[in-house]
Amino acid sequence: MPEEILRTECMAQVKLLKNEVGPRSHYRTMIRMHHLVKIKP
Repeated sequence: MPEEILRTECMAQVKLLKNEVGPRSHYRTMIRMHHLVKIKP
């Protein structure tokens, strides 16, 4: 699976989570996304 598609799907999930739980958990979501995608520097 291409990285771009994976990243886009993660972003969409983050957006959904953000709308559900609110901005408070955004930081935690970002950490989860980082572990999911394992973005290379």
